[in-house]
This record gives sequence, C-alpha cells and structure tokens, in this order.
Amino acid sequence: MNNTVRNIDSYGHYDPANHGENADGIAVKYGSGTGNLITGARLYNNSDDGLDFWSFSSPVTVEHTWAFGNGVNRWSDSAFAGDGNGYKLGGDGEVVAHVVNNSAAWGNAGNGFTENSNKGAIVINRTTAYANGKWGYYFATGAARLGKNLAVSNGSGLVNKGSSVVSAGNNWDSGIATPAFRSTDASSTYNARQSNGALPVTTFLTTGSTTIGATMD
Repeated sequence: MNNTVRNIDSYGHYDPANHGENADGIAVKYGSGTGNLITGARLYNNSDDGLDFWSFSSPVTVEHTWAFGNGVNRWSDSAFAGDGNGYKLGGDGEVVAHVVNNSAAWGNAGNGFTENSNKGAIVINRTTAYANGKWGYYFATGAARLGKNLAVSNGSGLVNKGSSVVSAGNNWDSGIATPAFRSTDASSTYNARQSNGALPVTTFLTTGSTTIGATMD
C-alpha cells in the first residue's frame, strides 16, 4: 500500500523452468493495496511482459514509463512461452481501474497495451504504441477509457476495442491526425539516465504534439 517504484531499470529476466512465461520487468500480482505508483521505469528485453498486473485487485498508476523488446526469444528456448506484452493490465477475473499516463511501448512481441481480460474502467492517456508484434492497444472486452493515444506500425493494427470502451482524441478516432515521429531510432533509449535518475533524453517517438502520444520523458 502507498508504494512508489521510481526510476527503475528492469531488464533481461528469464525463467528457464517456465520457458520465459513468468519473467516480467515488473510484476504487481496476486494481492491488493491502494496508492501504488510506478514512475520513470524502463522495462525491457524480458522474456515475458514488461509490466504485469495479473490478479492484482487494487488500482495501480503508471506514468513516464517505457516497456520495450519484451517477449522476444533471446535464449534459444525451443519451447519459449513468453507473452511479450508491454503493459499487461489485468487477468484472473479481477476488475480494476488501473491508470497509465504518458508512457510508451515498442518492439514487444505481443500487444503494446492490453486489458488482458480486465473489464474495469482502465484509463490509458497520452501513450504511444509503436511496432509491437500484435495490437497497439487491445481492449476488446472491458470498459477502458482511451484518450490521446498514438498507435503506429503495430503488427495486428492500431487498436482492438469493444463496444464499452470510451475512445477520444486517439489517432484511430475520426478527425485525429497521426503526427510524424522526429525519430524512430531507439538507440538513445538505452543511454544512461539523467543525473536526477530520470529517463534519458531522446527524440525517439517524440512528435512535438501537445495533444497526443507520449512525451518520452
């Protein structure tokens, strides 16, 4: 309860006994507790998901976080089972209104952002999903609130959303343009953090827009 995870790098995790199925960047699972915040995290190259909220019954807030390169079989495991979602925001029947603000997912094997069967009113605001293997945003069964998000070049498409989803100001909504990225070279996202612990300065996936997508800081 009331925990803050700030400016953490969590990467390269792999669980050989489960062929990568349970090694996440951050896993907040199997419990409850209000007031929890994850901010400034860099979650990458893990065998399963970047962020996993499976079976956690209290809302968690995520902000200024990057999840990338998860679910890729880097271990030559012939039975590899990693899911590879950037942000897995539920599961196991829990109905929870998690919140994700100003964060990004790219290059994950699965979905960028997914409800993972969580039917709660998840809030996803000003995020970016780029070049993920499946959907940029997968919210097919719940009542998520998707606002001012940017999806580009995801394998299955921009978004899979059900009839209960509220969607406004996203680049898949009518009348909303897709701004150009200043850079699609992710190399700078591996750089050292700033002196105050914040994520490295980058132009990757930035657009200069004040109304849509992650600011990447």
